[in-house]
Amino acid sequence: MVEDIGGYRVRYCHDVEHEGKVRVYVENRPAGANEHLLPSGGGPPHICFKPGAEPSSGSEAREMARRFVKCSENARRGRGFHE
Repeated sequence: MVEDIGGYRVRYCHDVEHEGKVRVYVENRPAGANEHLLPSGGGPPHICFKPGAEPSSGSEAREMARRFVKCSENARRGRGFHE
């Protein structure tokens, strides 16, 4: 599933490294908005989740992606990361 969230295009896939988890790839993002992303072997970067906190459902992944976008945009615009 692909979703556009405030200038970011994210794709949700089964996580090949963590069985039963969902990986969130960031395919497009505004310039300067790459905080907390890891390169993915030449593919699009993905959102890094704390070990053990990876989302296990599509709805959980969508909520976490929306929070990531909000925090990234706050940081990119010079506001507090969690405002």
